[in-house]
Amino acid sequence: PPPEIDPIPDISVCDQFVDFCDYENFFDPPLDPDPLAEGWDISFHDNPFDAEDGSNPLDCPYDLANTFFNTFYIRTVNPEGCVSIESFNLNYNKPRFPDIVIDPVCGPAEINLDQEVNIADQFGTEYASIEFYETEADAESGFGALNPPIVRESGFYWIRVDSETDPVCTTIESFEVSIVPTPEISA
Repeated sequence: PPPEIDPIPDISVCDQFVDFCDYENFFDPPLDPDPLAEGWDISFHDNPFDAEDGSNPLDCPYDLANTFFNTFYIRTVNPEGCVSIESFNLNYNKPRFPDIVIDPVCGPAEINLDQEVNIADQFGTEYASIEFYETEADAESGFGALNPPIVRESGFYWIRVDSETDPVCTTIESFEVSIVPTPEISA
């Protein structure tokens, strides 16, 4: 008979790199039965066709940064050569968005970061919790957000975006603001 694994509940992760190969620690609850203990070969795939023929197994750790799908497949093969495939959903909850670019502004000026920074990921997700900071340490701690988020000086600033679905998933990125002095002509 083909090897059978119990259905796998949806999995939510915050880390960009996931290690399916360390499946004893990755799956919670653990796979039942344990493929290693059963003597089965196991591989992970991102589409059912590769899982069916055993081609293109995913590397471990697997980088989710450019993943636009969330269904993955486990292929198990018992010593007799019988194959079974089980799918599972993996939700990557870390906020992802393109690099932030703010065009230089002639100054002196005030830049309202809420108006200048547009955070949208490849899925068009809007994030409710977006905060700006003067230092990386403040962004990491979540204390000392600029309120209002207005800057008057050139420099590097930090943005903190919290996931709507997983409160421990946070993305912190730096970006540069450049305020160029307006040339003055005197007579």
